Amino acid sequence: MRAFSIRARLLSGLVAALMMSGLAACSSAPNGSSESASELTEATQPAAPTETVAFDTDVEVSKALFDQAEAAVVTSTEPVAQARAAAVARALSIPILTETDASDVGAELTRLGVKTVLAVGAVDVVADVDVMTDAGNVQALSTVLGSEVRVADEFGVNDLLSLDPANVAVPEFEPQPVAENVTELPAQTEQTGGEEIETGHTEAAPTSRMVELASLPHGETGKANPNAVGFAMQDSPLGVVANALTAGLDVSVLAQADPRATSESMKMMREGRVAVGLGPDFGGTQMLAQTAHLATSADELPGGGGLVFPGRRMVALYGHPKLAALGVLGEQSPAEAAQLALQYAQQYQQFSDVSVIPAFEIIATVASAGAGDDGLYSDVTPAADLAPSVDAITEVGGYAIIDLQPGHAKLLDQAKLYAELLKRPNVGLALDPEWKLYGDQVHLQQVGHVEIAEVNEVSQWLAELVRDNNLPQKVFMLHQFQLQMIRDRDQMVQYPELAAVVHVDGHGSPEAKMHTWDVIREDMQPWVWMAWKNFIDEDKPMLNAEQTMGIEPRPWFVSFQ
Repeated sequence: MRAFSIRARLLSGLVAALMMSGLAACSSAPNGSSESASELTEATQPAAPTETVAFDTDVEVSKALFDQAEAAVVTSTEPVAQARAAAVARALSIPILTETDASDVGAELTRLGVKTVLAVGAVDVVADVDVMTDAGNVQALSTVLGSEVRVADEFGVNDLLSLDPANVAVPEFEPQPVAENVTELPAQTEQTGGEEIETGHTEAAPTSRMVELASLPHGETGKANPNAVGFAMQDSPLGVVANALTAGLDVSVLAQADPRATSESMKMMREGRVAVGLGPDFGGTQMLAQTAHLATSADELPGGGGLVFPGRRMVALYGHPKLAALGVLGEQSPAEAAQLALQYAQQYQQFSDVSVIPAFEIIATVASAGAGDDGLYSDVTPAADLAPSVDAITEVGGYAIIDLQPGHAKLLDQAKLYAELLKRPNVGLALDPEWKLYGDQVHLQQVGHVEIAEVNEVSQWLAELVRDNNLPQKVFMLHQFQLQMIRDRDQMVQYPELAAVVHVDGHGSPEAKMHTWDVIREDMQPWVWMAWKNFIDEDKPMLNAEQTMGIEPRPWFVSFQ
């Protein structure tokens, strides 16, 4: 016995989106006439989440927030199909389901009790439903929505948030012929006495039916818990955001998938609102619960928010406050250096889309030619001697980073020497593997390296310090200009308390530096931020502010040595 399923080929993403909205709201009256919008049973949902939760897919949102629906939109994963389907679903206040697994979508359609589906793109609708397909033009979508539809070059999250159901604009795509697939099912089997016996018959899969495109009535937006807030990003899946809006969730768009991203989002968490992550970038429910908790307890950083990046960039002076030979930072008093850093930051502001703040990268332990009394080839500067520089950069609204050149010392042992400074909200930590020694090595005979286990040991300690002291996210920087300098970098552990930064600090010609930049960036984890160093004397020539900010990807931290 054959079971038939319809493969609805998206002819136009726009039509599919509009159809989807219409389908969710559509049902037939007993006399066969179409019901009005006011007569429709809206897509309802159980109580909105009362605990933090992150949704990766629109199907997950539907399962959690919708109880039933007369119609739904089913879309393929193509971006244009997603845009059209989301626009229609939002305009008509009906669910959208992206088909990554036909059986999963079919099961959800059945659970919701959906009777009509708008198919956008190449999808298999495996459910007992009527199926309309997107015809690929605005006229068809106008028919479905019962209102004007315009052509737009693109459609994103902000368009969903501001969508006017009476004036929808979506992208178009070329129509494709609708294909009907016939699915041959395997013979049904039963188990008897532990053995599988073929019964000789098959169980028919749900059968979908093609129907003509028609006008669809509107549903109503759900009444979600007003204490819940959905957090999205500009690249969050449109279906996830559309379903959240249809469920009645308040949605806030962040630049980073973290409730600490802005002062406003942190305020929401402090007020006790429930965080709902919309999309996989939030790292799942457990990670979102961690970051939401941190948002309630941590202070804010200079410029607002509890995340280091992407809410700001930093332009820093590098060096030691009492050793002019080690960098521009030590060529004047801490107060004068802070003013100079502020001037550098202001030069970069016109080329940045976010605030640029001044910073110091302060060498705290200095690689030394002699072994010293401890035999570690690393001179330790007392934390008290660094405090005036930290105070000075703080006075101008800046950030300080404590830099370690460990020699034979353990990086964790050196980091702990500066724990009190690191308890300040605007002080981060940098590790410089170039100056790490092993065995009988001495400095300047090789470029040093660090094993990732030692890096992870330090980052774990630093993350705990942030967490235990209710601090905002902290910079955790690694210097690197050769791949061998950080061994097994792909095993670096991510902590929400830390903003991991790789500082590419090679010097030379612009071409040589860009080559190093590109090599170091290969296979970089997406959660690592990039930093660039300009050498005032060694670079031939040194890039100016405009040139530095023209680097791709644009660096988040720029230092001067």
